[in-house]
Amino acid sequence: MPITSKSKKALRQNKSRAAYNLKIREDLKTLLKKTRQAIDKNEPKDKIEDMLKQVQKSIDKAVQKSIIKKNTGSRKLSRLMTYYKKGGKGKTGEEGEKGIKEKPKKKVKKVATKVMEDKGAKEAPVAKPEPAKPEVKEDKPEVKKEEKPKEEKPKEDKKKSFFGRFKK
Repeated sequence: MPITSKSKKALRQNKSRAAYNLKIREDLKTLLKKTRQAIDKNEPKDKIEDMLKQVQKSIDKAVQKSIIKKNTGSRKLSRLMTYYKKGGKGKTGEEGEKGIKEKPKKKVKKVATKVMEDKGAKEAPVAKPEPAKPEVKEDKPEVKKEEKPKEEKPKEDKKKSFFGRFKK
């Protein structure tokens, strides 16, 4: 919690600004949603165009006040316009132009099955044994490298001056 009066005031300002920004974000989101629904319902063209102008205006204001980023605003507007031009009904909005992307299919390993004789027609998976890897023998004998002893340098006496520079 803030202690000084300045930090208390800053906290109050921050809370009120956050509430204001949240309200604008929510209004923008509902406006985008209503515009999409109007496009899907095939409402009159002039009504939809008025809504598009209103969306564009509100996005520009939100960008100008740094409530959303510039690229985010242009992306939302661009996707809404492509949705309008295509006539709606498709999921072209947040998922991209081609619609909802399908998840890639998982690759399934084939496992050999063995029929269990006790239970009848039930099958139990049996893992395939891995082929044995041939051992590679090297004909070269191991050669040890000779280690050279490290030469120690004589340490020089250094004294530090008042300003941190070294003197010999």
